[in-house]
Amino acid sequence: MRRWMHQRRRPTNVQFRLIAGLLSALVAWRLIGKGGDNKGDECYHSDNIFSPALMAGEDHFPQWNADLMHNECRSQRTMHFPFRVGCPHECQSYRNEKGISTGAADDADEAYYRVTAEWYFGEPNKFDPDRSWESQNGTSKYKQGINFEGPEAFVRTFHAAASELKKEGERQLSEPGKEFKVHPQKRMHAALSYLCCLSAVEAEQSLPVIDEWINETDFNFTLRFTEIQSWHERPNSVTNIVLVDKPSQRTMMRMNHDLNRKLTDAGIPIIVPREDQMPFHSTVAGFRYSSKGESYDPKYEIGSKLPDIYSLVRAVSEKYRYKWNVPDSQSFRILHKPLRSPSPSIHTFPLVDKA
Repeated sequence: MRRWMHQRRRPTNVQFRLIAGLLSALVAWRLIGKGGDNKGDECYHSDNIFSPALMAGEDHFPQWNADLMHNECRSQRTMHFPFRVGCPHECQSYRNEKGISTGAADDADEAYYRVTAEWYFGEPNKFDPDRSWESQNGTSKYKQGINFEGPEAFVRTFHAAASELKKEGERQLSEPGKEFKVHPQKRMHAALSYLCCLSAVEAEQSLPVIDEWINETDFNFTLRFTEIQSWHERPNSVTNIVLVDKPSQRTMMRMNHDLNRKLTDAGIPIIVPREDQMPFHSTVAGFRYSSKGESYDPKYEIGSKLPDIYSLVRAVSEKYRYKWNVPDSQSFRILHKPLRSPSPSIHTFPLVDKA
């Protein structure tokens, strides 16, 4: 049985972390109070989780993220645009590059499917910050059947950050005559794999292979969360995610590659590798104009708001940066198994409002 174990050393300089946390809170207070006014003079330069030095190690990591767009005070744009839960809106070019043919599916109008595997941690809207953790842990009852599978620090911080993004997003980004919506995440989760561009047959065949890999693998590793980032994923929307740290990225990428090997051995192609998607994360909230999840209508474009969105999200990120993982006794240890999609879903539907 495979064992995925990962240990972290505790910080050796607690005082430094406390001071840094206080400074971050002060910066966050200033930025939120300014209502997203700050521009290039106060851009936050994030540590690159996929730096050249890191990529020089034994593991392969994405190069498309080598230069963070955050340095320009704007949201990072996904490699695939629009970005449909990890997948592109068309698949023919990706399959053709790999020389993969599926007969009838070579028709440009043929649908292609996505299958995911992810860990669920509970429903944030079931958490009450005014009640004790002990009295409500276990109250999350969604169809996957998992309660709060995470420490109090993570759940409490997730709830607070999502609530603040919703409040400040609506205050700072709403415009007369332009419908603006904040979508807090309904289920806290972290995705291990987005399998994209599968034919109907490949997608169905992948399900028992994923089940077998999950059942034969023993999961025992630690996640630590860092900053909240904004990713421009569709013309009218931005998704805000909290990243896991570098050691957690390495651990999850190794697991992803292990699952991919089992899939390819079973004849299931990996059309879009995880390296071409987002870093490993947990989605906190989405911002969008229009009631539609994806729209190319010019009046709903969100691009002009990216500097303001980044300023807002940066402030919230800094406010909660050192709260996700404390105290150390509440390390986020993953012991439960991930779940796959109940069934494949189509991600190559036509572009909405596209002329």
